[in-house]
Amino acid sequence: MVKRVIFIIFLTLVLGLFSIENRLYSALKNEIDQVETLNRQGVYFRMQGNQQEAIKCFTKAIGIDPNYAESYCHRGMSYGGSAVQKYDLAMADFNKAIELIPSNGEYYLCRGLLYYQMQDFEKSWLDIAKAESLGFDLSKYTEVLSDVRSSCAQYYSDRAKASLAKKDYDKCWLDLNKAIELGYKTDPQFLSDLKKVSGRNK
Repeated sequence: MVKRVIFIIFLTLVLGLFSIENRLYSALKNEIDQVETLNRQGVYFRMQGNQQEAIKCFTKAIGIDPNYAESYCHRGMSYGGSAVQKYDLAMADFNKAIELIPSNGEYYLCRGLLYYQMQDFEKSWLDIAKAESLGFDLSKYTEVLSDVRSSCAQYYSDRAKASLAKKDYDKCWLDLNKAIELGYKTDPQFLSDLKKVSGRNK
């Protein structure tokens, strides 16, 4: 009799825990579904050029799940777009997305392109290179990255010329090599002058 009572109590506890687990699972699934739905709606609004509505959707998604990195990345794109240009908010969102999933190359690419819009060419190319090192496929962005590469190369070249004028030859070589790596065609006379005054060939 005692054993039977114990078994009934045990069975009741197990079934109760199972019921709790089911409810928790259902609540979690519903939460995930809401977040994904809001993100899809936000992306739709963004593609339609309605950035304010997109931002509202992504912000609601973040309110439901503040650890869902994709919502931050999407909202960052809307904040950083030409229609809104709230670069500080976009940067905060990309930083948060990277903090949550530092292995996602797309987040670095998005932040790199934002740096490019802000004309911070050095940080721009560092993030784009990081995205590539994480295995993110940059081939879909060939056209825009060509512009970024050209601007970054020019930036490093200009900085190399400024360093030569200051007789900071080590920094000059460092920036010139970076410019060449990015496809910059060096002025032969500039290169000859640098070799002569620095006593180095590269």
